[in-house]
Amino acid sequence: MRNRWYNRLLLSYFPILIVAISTIIFISFFVVSEISKKEAERANQISTKYVADTMESTLRGVEQMMLKEMASNSDFGDFFVPKANADPRIVQYQASNDLKRFSTNQFLIHSVYLYRFSDKLVLTQTSAGPLDDFRDKAFILKQTSDSPYIGWTPVRKYSEFQTDPEEQVITLSKQAMLPFGNEGIVVINVRVSELMRMVGEMVNSQLTFMEIWSKDGLIYPPNLDESSPELHSASRKVLSEMSSDYLGWRFVSGLKAGQLFGWVSFISYMWIGIGSLIIILCIVYIIYITRKNYKPIELILSRIQEYQQKSLQQGKAFDEFSFIEKALENLIDQTNRYEKRYKEDLLLHRKQFFQKLIEGDREISRNQWKTQMEQLQLEYDFTSLCVSAAEIDGYPGFSRTYNDRDQNLLKFALTNVIQEFAKQEGLSIWAEWISSQRLGILYMFKHEEQREAEHLVRMSELFREWVQTNLKLSITIGIGSLSDRLGGIRPSYLEADSLLRHKLQLGKGKVAVYTEPAANKADGAFEYYQKISSAVQYFRLTNEAWSEVLGDVFRHMKDEYLEDEDIRTLVDYLIHMLSRELDELPDSLKRQWQEEIYPSLSKYMEEAETVDALAETLIDHLSELYRHYVEIRESKGQLAMLGEMRKYIEENYANPDLSLAHLSDKFDVNAKYLSQLFKEQFGMKFVDFLVNLRMEEAKRLLLETDDSIQDIAEKVGYTHGISFGRTFKKIVGTTPGDYRKVM
Repeated sequence: MRNRWYNRLLLSYFPILIVAISTIIFISFFVVSEISKKEAERANQISTKYVADTMESTLRGVEQMMLKEMASNSDFGDFFVPKANADPRIVQYQASNDLKRFSTNQFLIHSVYLYRFSDKLVLTQTSAGPLDDFRDKAFILKQTSDSPYIGWTPVRKYSEFQTDPEEQVITLSKQAMLPFGNEGIVVINVRVSELMRMVGEMVNSQLTFMEIWSKDGLIYPPNLDESSPELHSASRKVLSEMSSDYLGWRFVSGLKAGQLFGWVSFISYMWIGIGSLIIILCIVYIIYITRKNYKPIELILSRIQEYQQKSLQQGKAFDEFSFIEKALENLIDQTNRYEKRYKEDLLLHRKQFFQKLIEGDREISRNQWKTQMEQLQLEYDFTSLCVSAAEIDGYPGFSRTYNDRDQNLLKFALTNVIQEFAKQEGLSIWAEWISSQRLGILYMFKHEEQREAEHLVRMSELFREWVQTNLKLSITIGIGSLSDRLGGIRPSYLEADSLLRHKLQLGKGKVAVYTEPAANKADGAFEYYQKISSAVQYFRLTNEAWSEVLGDVFRHMKDEYLEDEDIRTLVDYLIHMLSRELDELPDSLKRQWQEEIYPSLSKYMEEAETVDALAETLIDHLSELYRHYVEIRESKGQLAMLGEMRKYIEENYANPDLSLAHLSDKFDVNAKYLSQLFKEQFGMKFVDFLVNLRMEEAKRLLLETDDSIQDIAEKVGYTHGISFGRTFKKIVGTTPGDYRKVM
């Protein structure tokens, strides 16, 4: 029992050993057999054809991959034929990612780019721009001319950027989109160096030579030219020559004289020696690996046997292989779930720890910092720290423009872009979205020369410009002060947050560094509310001083460095006061406010970039409303008539026959038009005005006299006490008698 599994494992390897020995002996006999010159020539031809076919099949494969990608990838179709409702930035971003993925999957590909005929736009793996700014403009013009390259071009030099070294490539271009190709072209560049490296791996330079010629001259070997003496040596014998119509290349190969037969003889002895060595190594390895592995296997199988005996005692069937397979499946499944959960928890823990740092819940030591950052798999070494915050401007509009998926994609892009900029500058950063519209960034400086504020501002400005140019988003960045200790993270963030809370003072779409405010905040808001109430009152009374008072309010806001939230609260209060006052003004004025001015002001409050711009827009809109209001007030004839009519009503409200028809006859005005004028001037219907007037007089008489309810009803214009009581209860909420008792 002790060595049973050891012997079983040892014996299980012997069939492999026998097969290995038999195979080596068989190969040795055939290798040592006669190798003639004729067979060598044939082998050379096969080798040459293999090289040529490999080159053709490889490049045909690249071409087929490109055609398949163009036919199946909807992102390329959206780029060449833009949809009306599609965001061009997202389309270009996704198509660029597809180009990058396509070139990454094929090591031969140097680069791929798209050219669109409609607007002469070139999209590469990393950028998009007009044709005039593209370095490979000459090739595109050649392909769009009357004599373009057909198939693969001759070897040419190419680089995507001015700073990149030029590299030899061959190029293939195809019309897009399939099947007509009227929208643009797709250009794919293949590295000649990689193709030649493949040839070098397939050619044994010790025994044979290989030359590849194009229309422009020698391509391979890369270190020779047409005048090299080695190409004209008498010891070289050309055995095969063939051409590729697909590539336009000519393949020439042969043997290097004086080495073939010596090589054949050496191979015979070499295989015998290798065979003997392999047999010895196999025996040694089998014994070693069996001794090494049999103990854990024995332990595992012993446990399985124990479990098997328990199962048999319980009357259950047992299969060793099923048991092992099930155990492995459970282990793999648990491992996958654990890894997935670990990654999700890691991201969550990073965000939570970042939030704790900027909230400053508790002071942490350097050792705690190092331990926590290592657990989160983040950089921890620093000499100084700084926090900045990048906020998306006009976030309500951003939310309306993009769905949740696009918002998350753009935020992910912003995080990656700032990390790339920091990496280029040699900085260590940690970026987390701390709210829906704000990205918190913790900079960790390791060197003294990186501590300069100008260095950080320059990088942040480059980041802001990139986002505005490529993602068409406006962001404002606030940068806090540097600190040498971990406790300075919270104050640095508060400084950056303070800058973002004063965007109306500083301006949106900028990079700002924290300095002490030039002015103190206001002690209270009472003065602002008082001035706003005065301005609204002046507006109501058509006093032109309202605009001067509002201008003074905004100047004080600017001088006292109010936060954006406070400014918007005061503007909301102003709009509320105006809305309340306008309820009592003519309907045409209210309609202009509700349908035109108020929606425009509400929208602009979200988009305003500075206090001055907000003040100018607000005063301009109110000035337009004010002009309309003055025009109405200046209608002297109507005002005079309505004033006289109101005086008549107040003197004759006790007349039971007083009605719109009565007033129409009295003042010779159409009853319907009179009703409209009355409502526009006094803010209520004629009936409501008359009833309110009568009820106020009735309440006075109930409290100041001892007259009966019927007498009071007749004095205020009601012939029947019942109708008076019903109307009084409807307006006042109680009967006339109860009112007199309670009051």
